[in-house]
Amino acid sequence: MKAAARWMAPLVACWLLVCWPVAAEDVHKRFRLSLAIGGYQAQDEVTSDSANILTILNDEGEIIARVIDPRNDAGVSGNFEIQPGSIATLAWQYGFTRFFLLEGSVGYNANDVGQIEVNEINDGATRFSAGKLTRLPVQLTGLWRFRPDHNFRPYVGAGIGYSFVEFDASDGLINLSENLEASSWRQAKIGRTDAGGVITWNNNDPAIPMTGATVQAPDAWEWHITGGAELSFARRWSVLFELRYSKASDSFRLQFDGKDQIGISVPQGQTVDGTDLADGTYGPAWVFPGGVLDLDEDGELDPGQYYVTGGELRYDGIAAVIGVRYTF
Repeated sequence: MKAAARWMAPLVACWLLVCWPVAAEDVHKRFRLSLAIGGYQAQDEVTSDSANILTILNDEGEIIARVIDPRNDAGVSGNFEIQPGSIATLAWQYGFTRFFLLEGSVGYNANDVGQIEVNEINDGATRFSAGKLTRLPVQLTGLWRFRPDHNFRPYVGAGIGYSFVEFDASDGLINLSENLEASSWRQAKIGRTDAGGVITWNNNDPAIPMTGATVQAPDAWEWHITGGAELSFARRWSVLFELRYSKASDSFRLQFDGKDQIGISVPQGQTVDGTDLADGTYGPAWVFPGGVLDLDEDGELDPGQYYVTGGELRYDGIAAVIGVRYTF
């Protein structure tokens, strides 16, 4: 009996999709209005370099040394990204034929940006949100419908748009920026080793005053493709399901002290001794006087050997929504 029920469920679902007893609305020379909600997933991220190892070879291809990132490898699980968020879309359509419609839409999309990773190599990583990114995409889309006389109607489309973007910094980012502006730094260097990194710096190097965080969140043009389906459930009313991929002309960027990252990460891979890659300087920023965080919570910034990770994130992403549509 249970096996029969498992087979019957998809058959009933297919019957509802194809044979639901509500006639399709004629959209030729008619206006339509829809409201949809769902989720938005951006398609870009800055991955952590905390587990990187640079292997140095001699001319015979033998391993002679390694340069190992001094951060805890557990940090590799944390990425800097535009995190999944919600989206709502209001759209209107006009049917030029039974098959072709032109759609204009405006949306509201909100996503947290994070996590910022602040890593003092002797105390581990601290992560927190950079803030909230909101976008208002205004889009124009051409849609082609299949099976226009049936109650279940798939469709595809493509178009262009423009997104108005705002970013609200978190308290954590504001505090971090103020801490950096009150600090100075020198570049530390990881020594070659087979077992672990040796951190060195030159105390005769002058301390360089740091600058705080800078954020770029520009408005952007975009193009998109979409696909979905409608199912009529009452006269003039239908439910819609849709996926939409958007590719933007610009991106979000968070920098600290004018750089995507404080500290120079070890590159991952192999190289031959004597190359620029093998002889490069890699290591955290020795922050003193001042500090990036108050690690022991005594009200004073703690000097130390810090990495701080930001970077560039494209707005590109996929929206999945469900909604209702009314035909006038």
